[in-house]
Amino acid sequence: MSQKKYTILVIEDNEINREILHEILADDYDLLFAENGQIAMDLLATHSASIDLMLLDIVMPVMDGFQVLEAVRENELYRDIPIIVTTGSDGMDDEVRCLQLGASDFVRKPYNPVVVRLRVESIFKLRESTESNLQKTRFIQNMSHEIRTPLNAIMGFSELLGLPDGSLDAEERANCAAYIRDNSQMLMRMIDDMLMLSNSEGEETHLTLESVPINMICGSSLRTTEFVHPKGVRVYFTSELPDDFTVQTDGGHVQQILVNFLTNACKFTTEGEIHLCCQKQGEMLHLSVTDTGEGVPQGMEEKIFSRFIKLDSFKPGSGLGLSITRNLATQLGGKVYLDTHYTEGARFVFELPC
Repeated sequence: MSQKKYTILVIEDNEINREILHEILADDYDLLFAENGQIAMDLLATHSASIDLMLLDIVMPVMDGFQVLEAVRENELYRDIPIIVTTGSDGMDDEVRCLQLGASDFVRKPYNPVVVRLRVESIFKLRESTESNLQKTRFIQNMSHEIRTPLNAIMGFSELLGLPDGSLDAEERANCAAYIRDNSQMLMRMIDDMLMLSNSEGEETHLTLESVPINMICGSSLRTTEFVHPKGVRVYFTSELPDDFTVQTDGGHVQQILVNFLTNACKFTTEGEIHLCCQKQGEMLHLSVTDTGEGVPQGMEEKIFSRFIKLDSFKPGSGLGLSITRNLATQLGGKVYLDTHYTEGARFVFELPC
């Protein structure tokens, strides 16, 4: 069974049958009950977003099961809700007609508890499998956008390094090499993200703990994202710590978290500024990226840290970055979150033990 507790709308005019279905399903699912089709349609009008399945009796007063099927399939808000028809008839005519009207499955009366549970579970397993495949397809399609950013930088600076002698001075050549190195590391981390997605749930990432200068990590993160910095937007870094201040952690994963924050800020900020800030508060290091962009809609503050969640489907990205970021922060002994007190855009915070 999935961790989510699905909601089932039971449409059954017989009180005893409603009690039987309650006994069979109430431990595993949230249940809504309707005594006839009209009451069911009223419940759908107010609860359609939360209803995951309907158990629909055919023979009912006021509005029978056939009429409910027709009404549901004609409404774009309800038509995708799977429907299991319950019937006491042994004939094929009702079954054929219900299938033609869009029913997903059948359960015969009197109710067999094992059969009812198996039919319901099979509907939800099919749904979960379909959603999982759609998510993977979207992920594969969108990763090409993510990979192009570091690849374009690597190719561009490689071409600069290939210019005739004298075209670049020693400092410019060193800068090109640094950009190539930073973006190569970014590309490798993206590949690691994809491998992480293919791993089993809960499997931990390998960490390389060492003493790292945090200001250097922040500066490298800015360089890595330089090619996606929006024109006209000031992108800068400030730190309250000296350059020789170090933290015992995995520097690569800290940079991965900051690069993700910065990349997101660049996607949603068209004017103003993006500020990467490093502070020490007690025994915790606070790394934050604050922007003056579109912000995060109310109600999405936690959802954005789920897999494949994107605020704008037209923006490049896999919808995976913030989920991986939270996972990495947890493994590093820290946490990431959206500062909901900031309202001029978005501020993402990474707290890391010093």
